[in-house]
Amino acid sequence: MLRARFLSLLLLVLTTLIGCGDGIPVSGKVTLDGEPLAAGVIKFVPAAGVDAPTTSTSITDGGYAFGSSDGPSAGIYAVEIYRDDPVPEGLDDPATFLEQEGKLVQPPNSVAPQFNRRTILKVEVTASGETEFDFQTASR
Repeated sequence: MLRARFLSLLLLVLTTLIGCGDGIPVSGKVTLDGEPLAAGVIKFVPAAGVDAPTTSTSITDGGYAFGSSDGPSAGIYAVEIYRDDPVPEGLDDPATFLEQEGKLVQPPNSVAPQFNRRTILKVEVTASGETEFDFQTASR
């Protein structure tokens, strides 16, 4: 009987310590040129001074959702949006570079750079505030 109580208490303590995550559930919609983005990735990159990891999740049919286990912590974030563009033929790794006319260039992403690697998108995630963020992007 004492052993069963001990195991129950241990399980409760471990569940509390592990928890459901420190993230905040965040969701929203993403459009590209006014249409729902069919497939892609959205990243929340913490601003300078925000002690949090970068979080990312898939965009499917224009929607995305982070749960408490994978969502961002409270803070200010730059938001990067990438479309799942087809990989050019002969390129095994989309992160590698192609050589075109003597210059190394990265395969294009059809979402304009101001919405991904040179993003102008910023949000503030708070535990008690708005947790739905919609983003309207444009192609190159």
